Amino acid sequence: MSARTQDATRPNAALPLAGKRGLVTGIANADSIAWGCAKAFRAMGAELAVTYLNDKALPHVEPLARQVDATLLMPLNLLNAGELESVFDRITAEWGELDFVLHSIAFGGQGEAQVHGEHQRHQPRSQLAQGEAHQVPGTRVLGQF
Repeated sequence: MSARTQDATRPNAALPLAGKRGLVTGIANADSIAWGCAKAFRAMGAELAVTYLNDKALPHVEPLARQVDATLLMPLNLLNAGELESVFDRITAEWGELDFVLHSIAFGGQGEAQVHGEHQRHQPRSQLAQGEAHQVPGTRVLGQF
């Protein structure tokens, strides 16, 4: 039994995610819901992999990834063919397995949101809902919200 497996089998109320490895997608900046989740997962003991949208986003996400001691930091733009597969290929190569995923990626094309002061007006949800569910071979969907 590996040390990781042994650690994962010991319950720890203070660190309920100790020994668990998770992928957090959708961190754009310190105001992102995904960032709050990443901090909570790390505080509960999880080891994290974090993705960023593109080179423009990297300077905003990289310092946050360091704050949660993210082991892996990878680009992920679902509109780019093969990037999702590359993320899971690297996770498989470096970790072997993944315990949980936080999908917090949102899509809104240019011009679909206008900011006026502190308020945002959005187009109808149906026009913004461009994302689609992706399932990685060998995994199962436990729930969608």
